[in-house]
Amino acid sequence: MHAADLIAQLSAGKPSSRVFVLVGTETVFQKRCLDGIKSWTHELGLRAEDIELHRGPSIPIAAVLESLRTPPMFASTRAIFIQQAETLKSNALDNLAEILKTPPTDAIVVLQAEKLDGRSRFAKLAKDKGYWIDLQPLKGPALKRFVIHQAKSLGHALSDHDASLLIDSCGSELVNIDDALQRLSLFVGPSQRIDAASIESCITQLPNATIWDLVDSVGASQTKQALRSLEQLLKEGEPPLRLLAMLARQFAFLDDFEVL
Repeated sequence: MHAADLIAQLSAGKPSSRVFVLVGTETVFQKRCLDGIKSWTHELGLRAEDIELHRGPSIPIAAVLESLRTPPMFASTRAIFIQQAETLKSNALDNLAEILKTPPTDAIVVLQAEKLDGRSRFAKLAKDKGYWIDLQPLKGPALKRFVIHQAKSLGHALSDHDASLLIDSCGSELVNIDDALQRLSLFVGPSQRIDAASIESCITQLPNATIWDLVDSVGASQTKQALRSLEQLLKEGEPPLRLLAMLARQFAFLDDFEVL
């Protein structure tokens, strides 16, 4: 299942399962899926004490399995979130797969991983059961369709040609495209077409060192690389407040996740 399908299901309050294996590196899809799951758990009445959060590389898989076998104490449902699941050893994932063959009806399980071996028993089970949610970055025609759909969701027509122009102008990062569409929506006004003229007026070409180079370096604690990217961006005229805003936006979903 693609992330867009899960987002639609969660918006309707009717996800097809209670197990979600989120695999990929696209942060926009990750944030929207997590936001949707968070809202759904709130609708189910879950409180902080009904939610467990585990993060690699030292995920206590034995404790996770015990939680899945134990009925919740304070509510009819518990939620278990496992971040960085790619750090789990294959035997730990195999043990988890055994439990998730017939998942408990009183638990919601969310696994996040940048990448998992698609040949593993766990991955095959997740795909067969419909738990696997693809968060991989979009490319080519799929990316163009996403851009056109996002523009339509904001109330604007966007041609195939102009969608390509927008992608050329701001790159293929969805968070960058999302930001550009939000600004274009304000620029052209309600229900107005987004065309080449508005894109050229509102969206500057992406500099050689992108904001995402800076974000990635900061996230990886690569101080020297982050400072080099920052220096180049400032030299190329990137507004300091925009740099700050995009950094804050990129990492905001981590704070949201902590308070699930």
